[in-house]
Amino acid sequence: MAEAKKKPDTQIVHVGKDKMELAITGLATAKQVELLASMTPEYYVLKRVGRGGKSFDYVNINYVIAKLNAIFGFNWSVEIVDKEVGKNQVYVQVRLKVRFGDGTEVYKDAFGGSDIKYAKRDGKAISISDDLKSAQSDAIKKAASMLGVAWDVYSGITKAKNGGDKKKDKPPAAVEEESAKGGTPGPVEKEYPEIDTADAFRDVPLIMTDGTERMITKFEALDYFAKIKRAIGEESYRQILESAGYKKSNLIPEASMPQMYALMIKAYKEIDDALPF
Repeated sequence: MAEAKKKPDTQIVHVGKDKMELAITGLATAKQVELLASMTPEYYVLKRVGRGGKSFDYVNINYVIAKLNAIFGFNWSVEIVDKEVGKNQVYVQVRLKVRFGDGTEVYKDAFGGSDIKYAKRDGKAISISDDLKSAQSDAIKKAASMLGVAWDVYSGITKAKNGGDKKKDKPPAAVEEESAKGGTPGPVEKEYPEIDTADAFRDVPLIMTDGTERMITKFEALDYFAKIKRAIGEESYRQILESAGYKKSNLIPEASMPQMYALMIKAYKEIDDALPF
């Protein structure tokens, strides 16, 4: 009797809200594909007004950096391929390289731009370096989206929770009726969008110990750092800070907090797999 052929195990990942079977396995782990293909949480999605007065959804560069760190374990880098400073705009071309577990490198090229900001007083550029950094961040986000990071945001699937379109000023029906009759209209009551002040200062994206992502305040991040300090000991904690050029945790810029948090978690895992929180 011929033996029945064993069906190879299939890897199923969530792509947005759908489930898909991986066509090729071995390069990236199922978890990496899952994280790249996952939907971006609403509280990371922001909204800005672009050219022509249109509003666009986007994510902060800190979120993209934290996501890349979580997926590739710091095995990624950015190379400046080209840059140019024009009269009114700067542009930067970057090459984002990521390395998978088997050593395979994949890279994506992308362009980013930023308008040059001029001082009203003397008409001089305020900071070309800041404009270039903004263009570089724009390019990195675009390159990362080609790998899957925040793909849903830039495809228009995920909508921003905060900073939605402003409501147009609209007079009450009674005022409109009065105006139509030729009378003197009363004061126009303006409608304004509701503002969620609870999320106003939550601009530090951390990958939590359970693999979830949270947008928190700097003070909340420092509280997590304090918990790790108690777990790994003050000496190890100080060594991590000093290796990154910081004497105290409150001196860490918000943009660097996701990377510092990841380094601290890594240091703790070397001591004990059971995380303290």
